[in-house]
Amino acid sequence: MTVRKTLWIPLALVVVALGAATPAHAGAKNQIRAVTVDESGGVASVKVRGSQTATFTVYKLERPTRVVIDVAQASLDEAVRGAHETSATWTPGTWAVSQVAAQEMSDGGALVRVVVTLARPGRWDVKAVGDDVIVMVTPRDAPPATDASAREDVAKAKGDAAKAQGDAAKAQSDAAKAKADSEVARAEAAKAKDTAAAAQAEAAKARAAQAAAEAAVREAQAARVDGAARQKMIDDARAEAARAKTAAAQAQAAAEAAKATAEANVTRAMQAAASESAAAAKAKDEAARAKREAQAQTAAAQQATAQAQADAERSRRAAAHEAEQARAAQAAQAAAEAQAREAAKAQAASLAQSQKLIDDARAEAARAKAAAAQAQAQADQARRDADRVRQESMTRAASSQ
Repeated sequence: MTVRKTLWIPLALVVVALGAATPAHAGAKNQIRAVTVDESGGVASVKVRGSQTATFTVYKLERPTRVVIDVAQASLDEAVRGAHETSATWTPGTWAVSQVAAQEMSDGGALVRVVVTLARPGRWDVKAVGDDVIVMVTPRDAPPATDASAREDVAKAKGDAAKAQGDAAKAQSDAAKAKADSEVARAEAAKAKDTAAAAQAEAAKARAAQAAAEAAVREAQAARVDGAARQKMIDDARAEAARAKTAAAQAQAAAEAAKATAEANVTRAMQAAASESAAAAKAKDEAARAKREAQAQTAAAQQATAQAQADAERSRRAAAHEAEQARAAQAAQAAAEAQAREAAKAQAASLAQSQKLIDDARAEAARAKAAAAQAQAQADQARRDADRVRQESMTRAASSQ
């Protein structure tokens, strides 16, 4: 059964009961064999791998935002939690998920609680796929473009580490199975030894009976009983001795056969134990190597994540600086445009004033030209009057002579 929640975080507490199909082995615990985290394009996928179809409950907690999955009737495999531990924690450092934790709980019955801590706001989706429970976390904001390649490398490294951990878990499981088979073989060998001991005890009893019969024969001979009675006693003793001898031979054969079988079983058990011990040692070495490789890959992934986060922070600061410069440039441009508008206004006012001065000057020039024309006319009239007066004077002077 699959229940889907596509809610933007943060929201109010949501509790959803998810009932999966009935487990294949009723009453048997669901072994949580692995918890892995993959990432692609900023979307994180947390896979909880079980040994059977899970029955689980999902709810959300805040501060920080966490998706909680309670798997009923379950326990953590030793390969996941480690020896003598009841919990495990992973720090994938992905864009969407910062931490994953798994813990065995005993409140109200056996269950395993898996807590997925979100690195930033986003939406989540929980579903069951076969024996797995998968949590998909999609962040609201996409990761920085400069960080995408590094995160892909981190996701690949973490996938390789998860595969190595899975291989180590399988190797440990195979070693445990080999150990169990070795214990069964040892038990069968012990049983065969017990059977051989019982056969040897029966043979001892048969030998004791044969000895008793032979003693009876000797006693009969010693008593020298006359006639038929003595003969009958001897015959009975001999028959009893023959039967005892036959039983002893049969018991001896059975004891020897049981002993041979026991020795063969012991030999096979010892060979199987040696082979299984070698396989267990090899599996242990492979598990240790896989664990070392997983730790190295995890360290490399964490280093790559840290580098990617540092690059992203530098990119963010550079983008903020560029944005600040852009805002300053916009402010300077706005101020320049305002100054240009003021200058245009001042220029327009100056042009208007200059035009008025020009118009006034032209009017004044027109007036001066008119006054000059008038003065010229008056001067011409004055010359004419002077010429006329002079002419009259000359005429009067000529008349008086």
